[in-house]
Amino acid sequence: MPDSLEQYLNFIRLLAPVKIGLAALSIVIVCALAAWVSKPSRCLAAWIATIGIQVSLGEVRLALADLFLIPLLMCAVSIWFRRSRARPVFPIAIAGFAVVFFVCGNTIAAFTLGKMPRWTLVNKDLGLILMLSCFWAALVVCATDANLIHSSVRTFVLSASILNLIGLLFWVTSKTAGFGSFVVYEGLRYVGFMQDPNAWCGYLGIAAIFQLCFLIGRTPHVIGLPRWLQGINMAQLIAGCMLTLSRSGAFALGAGMICSLVMARKGRFYLYLIPTVGLAALAVAWLIKTGTGMETYESQATSTRTLEARMDYNARGLDMYLESTRTMFTGIGIGTFMERSTEWGGTDQIHNTFLWLLVEGGPALLLFLLVIIWRAHSRALAISRLRWLLCDTGTSCWCALMFCTVWFVAIEGMYQRQFWLMLALIEASYFQLRMAPIGQQEAIQHERSRCS
Repeated sequence: MPDSLEQYLNFIRLLAPVKIGLAALSIVIVCALAAWVSKPSRCLAAWIATIGIQVSLGEVRLALADLFLIPLLMCAVSIWFRRSRARPVFPIAIAGFAVVFFVCGNTIAAFTLGKMPRWTLVNKDLGLILMLSCFWAALVVCATDANLIHSSVRTFVLSASILNLIGLLFWVTSKTAGFGSFVVYEGLRYVGFMQDPNAWCGYLGIAAIFQLCFLIGRTPHVIGLPRWLQGINMAQLIAGCMLTLSRSGAFALGAGMICSLVMARKGRFYLYLIPTVGLAALAVAWLIKTGTGMETYESQATSTRTLEARMDYNARGLDMYLESTRTMFTGIGIGTFMERSTEWGGTDQIHNTFLWLLVEGGPALLLFLLVIIWRAHSRALAISRLRWLLCDTGTSCWCALMFCTVWFVAIEGMYQRQFWLMLALIEASYFQLRMAPIGQQEAIQHERSRCS
């Protein structure tokens, strides 16, 4: 036998135990993970905790949370069939939105282009199916117990905070030691563990508003941290938002904080918010000075290049919508804008959720979104105005919805998992309100009439 072949066989023999050990370890990890996520509360917590970690696979952006979606759906289906009398109903507005989107929007796109665009199938259709699955599974699991709603809020806030702390550490090391540049977009903007700085700002912004509302609310213990540490936590979340250089996110964060001022007791609001914002401003200033310098940051923050490009895309989309009477009633079709944008060398989509739905889906699709938002606002307000277990959850969801409403004006936000999680928390909280015991319902009705 040649020496080279003998050496190769010896090497294989040495590797065999290693391979067997790795295979056994993999099986143990998979089995342990399967046993851990078999409990609905753990599966939901795992899904929520990993929403903020995304990877790009070509045209598709997936989150680490999607790995837990199948076991979460299995838990939701099991709960759905076990609780035949007390289970939440899928909102008609969201179902109508899905029908118009899939049936009318896709049909119009196929009719207009003579084919079904790959962008429509992969990014829009499959993406919306993924979001609706997340919403339904989170709704069914959260609706089983009010304490599970609180634990979901706590998991969301704390996981966003931990990810942001790690991301800020990488941001600093990327500027000082050249390590961790994957959290930086275009050499300056903080993108965290997502693929787009605007999406990361939306993720952190909603977490910051949740943190603020519970900090100044009646149930700060839900977050699981002392008040002073919650103030520091909110400061670092705001600092992360500012470093993304997302102007739409900054305006939306301001709108959400103003709403929290309306809902909170004023003394407590100023007591906690002013020091927190000051601490966040100091943190941002130090991080910028450590990194690229204030002048570079200011030039990027005040640049109008991105704003002008997005306004141009929005104007071109509106021109497509006004091409004919038919398009004004039916829209141009889901995904048609991206297909036709190649005519002038465009590579992006409309950065306005409301305008995008109007242009591609027509007035009916936009109307369904407005109904979804109105329904969520009204239910969140109804929950927040009552002195009961989930009042701060309703307040935080209402303020976060105002954040999303402003944020949607400058981005395409229908595919943000944190938005659908928030809708699920509102529906689950309202379901718990309706399923409260008779005595508690009478007290709630009395409180509601007093507040109104």
